[in-house]
Amino acid sequence: MCGDSQKSKSKARFYLYEKKGSFSCKCHNCDYSATLSWLLKTLDPNLYKQYTFEVLKETGVSHGRTHAHADAHTHAPVRREDKILSLLPRLDSLPNDHPAVMWATKRRLPKESLSRLYYSENYGEWAKNIDPDVQAGDDERIVIPILDMDGKVVGAQGRIIGNSKPDRSTIRYLTVKADKDAGKTWYGLDRCDPKKQVIVVEGPLDSLFLDNCVAMVGLSDATNIPEELKDSDLIYALDNEPRNKQVGEAMERLLEDGHKVCVWSEKFRGLKDINDMVLAGNGRTNIQYDIIRNSFSGLAGHIALKRWAK
Repeated sequence: MCGDSQKSKSKARFYLYEKKGSFSCKCHNCDYSATLSWLLKTLDPNLYKQYTFEVLKETGVSHGRTHAHADAHTHAPVRREDKILSLLPRLDSLPNDHPAVMWATKRRLPKESLSRLYYSENYGEWAKNIDPDVQAGDDERIVIPILDMDGKVVGAQGRIIGNSKPDRSTIRYLTVKADKDAGKTWYGLDRCDPKKQVIVVEGPLDSLFLDNCVAMVGLSDATNIPEELKDSDLIYALDNEPRNKQVGEAMERLLEDGHKVCVWSEKFRGLKDINDMVLAGNGRTNIQYDIIRNSFSGLAGHIALKRWAK
């Protein structure tokens, strides 16, 4: 990438290695690093397409459908989601000056969360591996994979970065699901412990700041809890928007359904969500403590909600 091999034919400082089931590369001269699929896409788009086809064929993924692997007895089982995600570079594998990494750094996303986020130069093209019928444009986006409790990809959300086309400029998030009839999608089920207290937020990126936290991926049908969390101790911490009618009504429904709801304290007034609170200088531990301390249910919850909405 940096031309190091042209300077000295005897030096070998560009290495290909396997990491967590996928291949990555690194140049020890210029510190370039990327996944193999990203390298191929950069250097040879035609070879990248062949590689993509072979990866999907190997794992039995073709236009969102799975098939039995022909060599099941000679190869270790390959999880469907690993191969789909290996088509994209993880943010923690990209250089610091990459637009996706710069965006994540600007938003102060936890460094450890970058291994859970990916980058797609053309989100709409990649999303067809999950839903072949989806129309998601061709913008570059940060990809937030949505996994079930077993780690299987059931969907993804794409967050716009850089310059989008004028007719798509207002669509910051685009969500795609493998099963369009599956109902509500929840993010973070694969990394939460349902036996411990679980905090429920609206957006996947907000959930990355808190311990044992999941996201509902939208407000609709907030009381439709996944089976895995039916017996869990849940605290709902919706966006801090007292003037938002949809948020207020969702909090009312949750209280009426017997759930605990965080009614944000006055010190967070004007800060819409957890990411905004972090950007304003609030520590993640303090935010989590404030959520637990200001969670209410029943009559106390309705009183606190009315006071917050004023």
